Order: sequence, then structure tokens, then C-alpha cells
Amino acid sequence: MPREAKRDAEAIKASRGEAEEELAAIRELNAEIVVDSRNKSRQVVEEIQWNLVASVTDRTVADAISLEQRGEIKAAAKRWRFIAIAAE
Repeated sequence: MPREAKRDAEAIKASRGEAEEELAAIRELNAEIVVDSRNKSRQVVEEIQWNLVASVTDRTVADAISLEQRGEIKAAAKRWRFIAIAAE
């Protein structure tokens, strides 16, 4: 029985190591996805802001998102308030 327990403990340790490696790979992929998503979001916002046929509302929404991305929360909130009032 002690041999089996030792073998089982070694198998558990090996499985744990494999699981930690898989978790690290998943975290790395997730980080890449987040960066890609942020970059795509910024690109779409810029395209809307410079689109001459985009509506004022579309450009204001893009502006609000851009302000949020830059951490200018108070200015973004003002834009969102403007959008909400205009939508009423």
C-alpha cells in the first residue's frame, strides 16, 4: 500500500504541474485576446470619429468610448448624459 500511495502522490504532482502549465498558457492567450480586443475597439472608434457620414450620435458615442479608454471618466459621463438626453 505505501508504494501505491507514493506512486499516486507522484502522479498527482505531475498532473498538478501539467495543470499549472495549461493554466499559464490560457492566461497568456487571454491577455493576448484582451489586447487585441482593445486595439480593435480603438480602431473602430477612430474610424467612426473620422467618418464624415457618421451621425452626430455615432460620433458622440465614439467620443465617449474614446474618453473612457483614456481614463477621462468625467468627460465621458458628460458625453453619455448628452446622448441619453438626445435619445429621450
